[in-house]
Amino acid sequence: MSDIVNVQEDLADTGIKGSTLESYFKTNATKKQKEEANRLAGKDEEIIYHFYWQMPEHFKWIGRQSEWVERLRQINVIGRIHSVNFVAQPELYHLRMLLYHVNDATSFDELLKFNGIRHATFKQACLARGLAYDDQQWIDGLQESAMSKTPRAMRTLFTQILIFGSPENPKRLWEMFKADLAEDFLLEIGHTGGRVEDAINHTYRIIASKLNTEATEGRDFQYWVNTFGMDNIDFVNNHLNVDMLNNDSSILEGERLYGLLKGKQLDIVNTILDAVTSHNSGPRCFFIDGPGGTGKTFVYKTIYHILRGRNFNVKCMAFTGIASILLPNGRTSHKTFGLSVPLTPESVSNIKLGSMKAAQLAEVDVFLMDEAPMLPKYGLSTIDQLLRAIGNAKEPFGGKTIVLGGDFRQCLPIQPRANRSELLDVSLKKSDLWRHFKISRLTRNMRVDEEETDFAEFLLRIGDGEVPLNDMGEIALPQDVISKTNIIDEVYGDCLADKSYENMKDRAILAPLNKDVNLINCELIDRLPGEEKVYFSFDSIKDMSEGTLQFTTEFLNSIDIADLPPHKLKLKKTQLSCYLGTWMFQKDSVMGRGSLSLNCVTT
Repeated sequence: MSDIVNVQEDLADTGIKGSTLESYFKTNATKKQKEEANRLAGKDEEIIYHFYWQMPEHFKWIGRQSEWVERLRQINVIGRIHSVNFVAQPELYHLRMLLYHVNDATSFDELLKFNGIRHATFKQACLARGLAYDDQQWIDGLQESAMSKTPRAMRTLFTQILIFGSPENPKRLWEMFKADLAEDFLLEIGHTGGRVEDAINHTYRIIASKLNTEATEGRDFQYWVNTFGMDNIDFVNNHLNVDMLNNDSSILEGERLYGLLKGKQLDIVNTILDAVTSHNSGPRCFFIDGPGGTGKTFVYKTIYHILRGRNFNVKCMAFTGIASILLPNGRTSHKTFGLSVPLTPESVSNIKLGSMKAAQLAEVDVFLMDEAPMLPKYGLSTIDQLLRAIGNAKEPFGGKTIVLGGDFRQCLPIQPRANRSELLDVSLKKSDLWRHFKISRLTRNMRVDEEETDFAEFLLRIGDGEVPLNDMGEIALPQDVISKTNIIDEVYGDCLADKSYENMKDRAILAPLNKDVNLINCELIDRLPGEEKVYFSFDSIKDMSEGTLQFTTEFLNSIDIADLPPHKLKLKKTQLSCYLGTWMFQKDSVMGRGSLSLNCVTT
């Protein structure tokens, strides 16, 4: 108790002699004594430990004796621990968090211990267990990045930490790692001559520009200047973009790709290039319709590189992150145009007129968007209104060239609980803007093997509504595509047997329901070798100041939705994982991308 008395918060109600918590510790101590006696006697009896908040469900509190007595029969009782404000009582807050994650402690002192180390405070104990965070995790991540990543990738990581990580002292992080972040520029001035200060300042401007380009409204570069005292700067070039390919390489790549175009692909590319280079008035809107494998992405890349080689500003995007990685400097449609999530008929772009993002969009000549059929019609209207406002123009999309592409057979806009007619009603084809688009179609599959041609044609017939349905609206699948064994054995069986885990990243199991995904993932993790590591999310509300409406940590931990990983994340080395959020800006790590776990560490 001596260690507890010295903390700033008043813990009298939680640790006084005879309290429910003190008796809980004694109950656990009795269980451990019994566990040791069973071990010495060779008895194989399981001793069950409960979390503090579970005690009323399994035990009855006898106030006169100040002890927990095990219930003889089960009744419906819900236990809870009083909520604690993080700002007003931080140490008590972290004690409460430990009680929700440690079920066998026999004293406050044991709660402070983890992996053989006794920590001085409950917060430090939570940090060690991964239940809380401070800037050390960002320091560890940047140190690892400095050893294994390029300075360019490290600058991207640093920007992401500022945007999504909310570090306590971002200026300190910059001072600690500015030499690593500017390493490529420092090497350059070492060969060409120049000042170290100029290399550091150039790096700082790149990061500031990334913040202005990528951060959500309110967390741009000026936010970090005003809130955390980051050094302010005057932008010499408001549109620093070191990621763009240079014109010479684009010219060569454009010529190479153009020479590989076939049939309808060539016609589509020529039509779009003529529209961009001519100065004819009127809408310049195109839609490339084609099933997967017909070369839509190849057409996008060809258009991009040819126009970049001719000094046109081209921006590539897709409705999903997984599709955007296939495009040069690809971004998501939401990121590019500031679209809200979810999109509704009342949605407006969060890009403000006069902002740097608006200025950058004004300079774009051509927009290329893949997976456009997933965009609802009011999303297209939002883009149109934004570009008209930015360009102060009456023409559709502000007179910009818009190239959309996709396959209406595959994916329509996501509308929860919508029926077929409601889905069709929000489709792009129902937009008033659709009449401005010139439709081109690709039909020849460029990547299907000879033996898979029949199956590819079968999929097209399904998409075109040519396959007959039964009374339940179902179709009959060919027997050779139906798996009659365990789905994990079917997909990953040879990889697990041969221990060729690297090959697992090229395979995936799709399931319509999240509960099925979770069950499959749990079984697959159990079948992978190695030690299982558990990582906990640190969940909090945006405003944790005293006096605001508070939600308990365990309630936030209990929220389980498809857009977020689980609070308790289990990983193993060699496990295939998937990014659920757009973490890196570059194509190597975006939402929905698979990644093979090479190592699992505790920070």
